[in-house]
Amino acid sequence: MQFHDLMQAEIWLQQQIETAPTLDALAERLGYSSIHLNREFNAHFGVPAGQYRDTLRLERAALLLGVTNRSITAIAVECGYTGQSVFSRAFRNRFQVAPREFRQRFQAMQPELVKTSVPDDAIGEVTVESAGPTPLLVIRHYGYDQPEPPTNLWTVYAHQAPAPPCQARPCWVYHDHPGITPAHRVRIDFGYRLLHKPDRAAPLPFRHDELPAQRVAQLLIDDIARMEEAFAYLVLQAIPGLGETPSGEAASVVWRHGRPDGRGDQEIELRVPLSGLS
Repeated sequence: MQFHDLMQAEIWLQQQIETAPTLDALAERLGYSSIHLNREFNAHFGVPAGQYRDTLRLERAALLLGVTNRSITAIAVECGYTGQSVFSRAFRNRFQVAPREFRQRFQAMQPELVKTSVPDDAIGEVTVESAGPTPLLVIRHYGYDQPEPPTNLWTVYAHQAPAPPCQARPCWVYHDHPGITPAHRVRIDFGYRLLHKPDRAAPLPFRHDELPAQRVAQLLIDDIARMEEAFAYLVLQAIPGLGETPSGEAASVVWRHGRPDGRGDQEIELRVPLSGLS
């Protein structure tokens, strides 16, 4: 099995979290036996496929508990559990704490994080907008534990990509919270935001994807070195100050002007999806 097949399997598991697909369903989709699938997941991700699926579900639940005000029952259902009691038992086994206590601890940390992570000087004006569906040409990367923004990784993958369409803008998309998902499993999609939905297949190992229509909090910065503190400002201070809450969906970074591998003037757009209808 090629790693591209495993990557597609992992992405499909992420997309199907609410339905909690069986291992047999995933194996059938890929055309392999469940035993072979487990062996390959174990070799590349360190755990069997079923355990990886359950880890995705529980880390997604932890993220929603931390950043949204949805009920525990609603989060359990959204993450593929049949009821709150089943979910709470699985959650406690994974995080050694009940969902309600996890939420309380996570939210109690926010004032201290504001003090240590949010800069005193102004970063920029935050706007709330309704964004339409956003087509992407991206490749998935697993693992990132560096304090600086991953501009070098974008450059590595950009050199593997086909010539981007006209008006495509460099971007990357974060799927995990670094305080919940271990650094070696953090998932980032690198590539381009497209102006129009593509009319041809993406060359492997890239894929076409789409960010859904959603309300977003948006902030423009002119220096990628400020990305971490800008995201901290957005999530910890600006969004609550607007009376909003994050949705827990993927945050994105897009170069409106300039490129991650270039110099000169830059305008970089940070987006955090918000709860509520677009």
